Amino acid sequence: MGFGEKIGKGRYRARYKKLDGTHGTLPEKFGTKRLAKQAADEEEAKVRKSGLAHVDPRRGLMPFGEWAAEWMKTQGKRPATRSRRRYLLRTYLLPEWQHHQIGAFTWPLVEKWALTTDPVSEVSVRQAVSLLSSILTAAVDEGKLDSNPIYRRRWSGHAEPADSTGTIWAHPDAVIRIAERMSTEAEQLMVLVSQFAGPRYGELCALHRDNCLVERTWRLNGRDHTYKVLVIDPKVGAWHEDTEARPDGSEKVITYLGPPKNRHSARDVYLPPFLVDRIARHLQTWPHEYPFSTPSGTKWLRTNWNGRVLGPAADGRQGQPARELPHTKWQSIASDILAAVRAGNLGPGATLPTLVEQAQTHRAGRATVQKAITWLVEQGVLDNSGYRTVVAAEPPDPGEPTTVIPAVESWEPIVPGWRLHGGRHWCKSAMEDGDEFGELPKVFQRRQLGHEYRGIDGRYTHIMVRSIERFTALMQRHWEEAISPDGATDQDRLLNFSRRVEIAGEKRRHIAKPRRSEPMRAHSSVG
Repeated sequence: MGFGEKIGKGRYRARYKKLDGTHGTLPEKFGTKRLAKQAADEEEAKVRKSGLAHVDPRRGLMPFGEWAAEWMKTQGKRPATRSRRRYLLRTYLLPEWQHHQIGAFTWPLVEKWALTTDPVSEVSVRQAVSLLSSILTAAVDEGKLDSNPIYRRRWSGHAEPADSTGTIWAHPDAVIRIAERMSTEAEQLMVLVSQFAGPRYGELCALHRDNCLVERTWRLNGRDHTYKVLVIDPKVGAWHEDTEARPDGSEKVITYLGPPKNRHSARDVYLPPFLVDRIARHLQTWPHEYPFSTPSGTKWLRTNWNGRVLGPAADGRQGQPARELPHTKWQSIASDILAAVRAGNLGPGATLPTLVEQAQTHRAGRATVQKAITWLVEQGVLDNSGYRTVVAAEPPDPGEPTTVIPAVESWEPIVPGWRLHGGRHWCKSAMEDGDEFGELPKVFQRRQLGHEYRGIDGRYTHIMVRSIERFTALMQRHWEEAISPDGATDQDRLLNFSRRVEIAGEKRRHIAKPRRSEPMRAHSSVG
């Protein structure tokens, strides 16, 4: 039996039972409970008569926000995809369409809204329109709509797009100057490996030392060609920073090791000789499992890496003199104890109150008090070798505990806006620019960078030894020209372009340009 449910003063809605045992609601509102129950009974009669062919009377009337929340619960995509969808909903779709009925969408309406958005966010708006279409298509599949009015519709964009230079890239000489501003070898290598080999930021952060400089041997014409590569693992080959929804609707940042961007990103990354040598030396002295990490061994967060390390090195920064910070709580406690010792109120051998008593006196936590006492013990003022902490027999005067921020050197901008992704752009461009034999094969370019190569060419074309040797020699040449500018003219550089460099351990020698019929040798297999 149907029934009327009160939803406000003098307002009732009709609730009827559906075939699956759940209750549906009629879209109309009624002034009395009797009228609502009568309408609900009539709808139940329609359900019994029509069976599975019964059409939900509220179809198309559901608010978009309500249906989007239901749809999001069924999405089992990767956390990065869910995080992006929540961002698009929260930032673009819900503020405009949350209470809009899903059956009232039209393409002119959506297009008019898209034109009112900020041109700077045009890419995100396109993604938001695509997400809106996916959600409405799901509503069609669920029987809530007859058709999706924006299916396969493409937004043409703003009439006057925002000024944008795209991804900022740089030549090796500028990138090397950026790397020289880094404080650790790990930070320098992140910049150089991205520029001269092309892995992604997340792939570098996730790279374990066991996957660094792994040997790969190719057998060709009775001879072994051995290379050392970086292996991007198919399961834990990328460091992800995503967001996860909390029960209260807010979001929290989650970090984890997971698969790389796509199945083609699990690959071997070939390295030029100078990177092989530098990474080998770095692994010998680096104490942590992940070579491209912070000095403490933890992984970089993208905001910290770009904001504190790479950003200032590329964009420049203003210099600051050394300055002393105000006392923290533990420093104030240490100063109070030190002042009592200086004044003679705490003489040699005097016993200090317990941690609990001092915490109550200073209105601080015991850990804060313990930090002050530890500093005084390190300075020789206190002695805690016994059961209680006492003043040392001859307490020194170490001066006030202070925190000094060292001076910051002023840096001129090198390439404002350059980030690691710009290194991938240059690496791809350099491979297309090629060497004296022309452009490097497309299959090598795409697989070196972890891109998908579709079609019959991608299926039947494979990486050959010659392509690897051309790539390593090409990157080595760019490196040496960048670190040893000789002021040669462009014509001279073209003449010297065929010079090849091979490195075997600490030994380096130049070899002449190989002929097309002469097989090229791998740099690491030269005896």
